Amino acid sequence: MVRSRNREGLIELLNKTAARIQKGGNYQWTHQGSCNCGHLAQTLTGLTSTEIHEIALSSEGEWRDHAEAYCETSQQPVDRLIRQMLDWGVSIEELGDLEYLRSDRVTPYLPKDRRQLDHKNREDVILYFQTWALVLSAENHVGRNPGATVLIHGTPFKPYQTPLMPIDENPAAGLKVA
Repeated sequence: MVRSRNREGLIELLNKTAARIQKGGNYQWTHQGSCNCGHLAQTLTGLTSTEIHEIALSSEGEWRDHAEAYCETSQQPVDRLIRQMLDWGVSIEELGDLEYLRSDRVTPYLPKDRRQLDHKNREDVILYFQTWALVLSAENHVGRNPGATVLIHGTPFKPYQTPLMPIDENPAAGLKVA
């Protein structure tokens, strides 16, 4: 579920994150406070990269693992950090996708010649943050102006449709749902 309360503010913060990285902010994909998710966490929480890294290391795994294991009621440090990020409107899915720059909501709107991003490349991370902000802006604009045409890097924006999962109403029919 995406918390819409702060999505407008999230656009500005995604651009702020991209700008910090672009202006030479320390970027290191293997450091959980200076990687893709770590940079966003810095912007959303005001914590330093060192503080974020220490919190992330208090639980096993990478950011995708932290997102998958997230528990809303947990008082674990990494869950409290993720909760702060969710409060800004980031979804668990978006947080998990950010680690490898693979969101189905963002990648279709990358420039056609830049659709294969390297999640460890500073310039690709900047482009992903900027494009994500453009997608959120387009969602807001189309939500207020149904039928409006918005182009993102030359691609017409279409609101994201969550894929439907088939429902097996008759288990004896043999349909296996993943």
